[in-house]
Amino acid sequence: MYHCFLAIARKFGYESGNQTCTIALIEWLTQEGKINIDEKYIEALKYEEEKEKKEEKVIEMREEYTYSIKISVEEQKINELIDTCKELIDITKNIVLN
Repeated sequence: MYHCFLAIARKFGYESGNQTCTIALIEWLTQEGKINIDEKYIEALKYEEEKEKKEEKVIEMREEYTYSIKISVEEQKINELIDTCKELIDITKNIVLN
């Protein structure tokens, strides 16, 4: 999902090496009406302070599965994430190729 955001940023002449700045740029492009991306994709990548909401975030999942000792994954959650990523890839293609 983050790489989709980077591709969109590049389409508009921006480059970013910082996830927070990339997300802020996508929010700004959306607010300015330059792109049309559902807020759910933006929210999925934001860091969350509240413990209850952390489990829903892509970034938190990535960090947990990369750096923890957890050896199992929630298959349903992963399948939902895969579907969400596919949706965002299609949206990104439309933005970048037009």
